[in-house]
Amino acid sequence: MPQSERVPVTGWRWPGLAGAVIAGLLLGMLALGPGLGRGFLLSYDMVAVPRQPFTAAMFGLTGTLPRAVPSDAVAAAVARALPADVVQKLLLLSIFVLACSGMAALLAGEHWLARMAGAVFYAWNPFVAERLIIGQWALLLGYGALPWVLRAVAMPAGPRWRWAGRLMLALLPAAVGGFSAMCLSALVVLPAAACATGRTARQRVLSAGTALLILAVLSLPWLIPALAWTVHTSSAGVAAFAARADTPFGALGSLLMLGGVWNAQAVPAGYGSPLSVLWMALALAALAGYLAFARRRWPGLGIAAAAGLALACIGLTGPGRDLLRAMIEFWPGFAVLRDGQQFVAPLALAEAAGAGLGTAGTLMGVGRFLKERKPQVQVWAVEPPAGEMVDGLKNLDEGFIPEVFTDNDGFNLLDRSKIVGPRESVEWTRRLADVGKAVLLVEQRARAALGIADWTLVLVSGMIRLEGRPGDLLERPDFEELFLGAGTLVQEG
Repeated sequence: MPQSERVPVTGWRWPGLAGAVIAGLLLGMLALGPGLGRGFLLSYDMVAVPRQPFTAAMFGLTGTLPRAVPSDAVAAAVARALPADVVQKLLLLSIFVLACSGMAALLAGEHWLARMAGAVFYAWNPFVAERLIIGQWALLLGYGALPWVLRAVAMPAGPRWRWAGRLMLALLPAAVGGFSAMCLSALVVLPAAACATGRTARQRVLSAGTALLILAVLSLPWLIPALAWTVHTSSAGVAAFAARADTPFGALGSLLMLGGVWNAQAVPAGYGSPLSVLWMALALAALAGYLAFARRRWPGLGIAAAAGLALACIGLTGPGRDLLRAMIEFWPGFAVLRDGQQFVAPLALAEAAGAGLGTAGTLMGVGRFLKERKPQVQVWAVEPPAGEMVDGLKNLDEGFIPEVFTDNDGFNLLDRSKIVGPRESVEWTRRLADVGKAVLLVEQRARAALGIADWTLVLVSGMIRLEGRPGDLLERPDFEELFLGAGTLVQEG
């Protein structure tokens, strides 16, 4: 096929959206564990009873900040139709499903591995864990929907009513979540709409204005009581609710790693150990992935992430805490800023997008890096014949070409494309080895690889479990179980 005809496939195919939904469900089940059984999960702000009566506090009529409006009322209403403990578990599981499926949808058009990497990163990180432990399911409901919200904003405007309808639908989970969830959504929506690519300045202004109107309408359940009644709050808790260090990297480092919650008891066991160095490296790599591959696609997300991080850092310094106290005394609504760590949610979205696109862009980055430093380096695309059934290896004409490849002018980066069959690949690997060239074989055709390898390493969770000559390892019963899985040593053609 001519080069110009090779275009990325943008449809959702297994294991894209469906796989992400299943992954989210599995991650939610793993997070809740035994708590999925009958009965209620009680943790800090998460309190539930078998039949919650409707109270004035559910509608923000008591003079306190309407933090639980309308989330508690919605949960109580649904509990009239289903058992209240079942409703609670469904709401918690929906957070993970929304997060995973949303990231998969946001990265639609990328390789399924990129979508799954972004989805897992977004749904399984310290921010989600700490907020779940502290019981803030309503906030997490809005967090889970943020990828859907960003996707709705970034989609082509088309008819204004259709664009507005998509955005309103994406914001419904945050509307149910209430005060904090809508604040996080506004932090993402407004800069994303104002900086959306492919639109004129007038269109961006109209998009931002429409988005602001939608945010205001969906916020009415808590906005009306907040404005109609005198809200009583105190600035005394500013220092207590400020972000704190829960890793060896200080408060700022913890925030970059999506941790730093104010409550030390809400930090998962083991988090902050020396192994947190690995998570820091992953978070920084994901952030670099956003800057390299996603910044131009969603420029508003970078602004939202930077603004959220700045808000999270207000309480880290004395002058920042003094400023926040003055703001709360001026208007009690600014009390939402006391718990600054919650505003790293847009940063989590940016890092997850970077983690996904970075997964797809590794070859692009390595190839460009090598060519910049040594122009004589050649980058070849070695592809299997059409119809090859090896999972993850597809011919460019029939398989998936990720956007990170086309967006970064991948075809011009390649010096040559060559179709190589299974037997030919084995033959040429042997030839390279015979002339002293090192070749790294990573799984795929196990028997063929073992037949030509000089030395074999078996890694499990990043640790070397077995190593030795292929012939020796094949005689060990634990080799098949660790590396190939029981019953997978079959004859390959």
